[in-house]
Amino acid sequence: LIEQPAFHAALDETPDDLVSDLIDAVLTRSITQAYSGLIDYNDQIYMPALFGGTFPRFPLIKVDEFQDLSPVNHAMLDKLCRNRIIGVGDPWQNIYGFRGAKQGGMAEAQAKWKRKPCDLSISFRCPRAIVEHVHWRVPHFKWIKEGGHVEQVSKMDGVGIIDNATIICRNNAPLFRLALQLLSHNRSVSVSGTDIGPKITAIMRKLGDESLSKAQTLIAIEGWRDDKLSKQSTTANDLADCMRVFAQFGDSLGQAISYAEHLFSQKGTIRLLTGHKAKGLEYDTVYHLDPWLCGEDEQDLNLRYVITTRSKDKLFEVNSKAIQW
Repeated sequence: LIEQPAFHAALDETPDDLVSDLIDAVLTRSITQAYSGLIDYNDQIYMPALFGGTFPRFPLIKVDEFQDLSPVNHAMLDKLCRNRIIGVGDPWQNIYGFRGAKQGGMAEAQAKWKRKPCDLSISFRCPRAIVEHVHWRVPHFKWIKEGGHVEQVSKMDGVGIIDNATIICRNNAPLFRLALQLLSHNRSVSVSGTDIGPKITAIMRKLGDESLSKAQTLIAIEGWRDDKLSKQSTTANDLADCMRVFAQFGDSLGQAISYAEHLFSQKGTIRLLTGHKAKGLEYDTVYHLDPWLCGEDEQDLNLRYVITTRSKDKLFEVNSKAIQW
């Protein structure tokens, strides 16, 4: 489904010749093992869709979250469908390109299967103020509930962030910094970081001995970042930003790791999560932290739309620097 140069360009780091050969060897071994009966979760879709699996062909196929389908999912649809597909999805919520969601997949399938678009244009979640605030992205969007509140906050007391509020940001580092500040003021927080948390602490443990001073830890983080950037890593800057947050709160590498582990173990009342984790969820009060982090490419424009429309009532857009303690 993809040529090797395009595949390499999509990876977090551009592989050298050795890594490229290893990737091919692992993939070949994986396919061979799948034929012998060793199947993992990815194989359950990948193998039958691309290696001759037998599919019943149905007169009607219904697909939910169509915008999130990967190219392999689309290949499976080709084998399943006899003549008709009903797909439900939102092209403006296509935000998972980094994990394989096909950009423009809904429009491509619509043309391929000659489907008629039927817009579901009324939001039953978002009141008027929220809906009008995303007309820049979805001009035809309508509302059924009046009211709502949208505010760009120029100055805010951090201690005044209300309980049971949800704070959403494009990147993790601003969330971690704000969560630690809230904890230091005896506020109750819960950070959605079941995947990023262990990844960050694992990297930090490899930076050196836990007795490293704060200054030495920051230098080690820069060294790790520069090494990853030399390999064209697309995530090194974000991960380094996250590690710096914890390093600034600790006097040593060991303390920084302890702060990280403590933060990710919290189960409090103020929720903090990224826009990607917020998709499909809804909250009464939403703070969009550092909205300027959402850029102008299609994925980021969609992400800003997703974050905004998580609110059922109040939306506050605030920059980290505007929060005072």
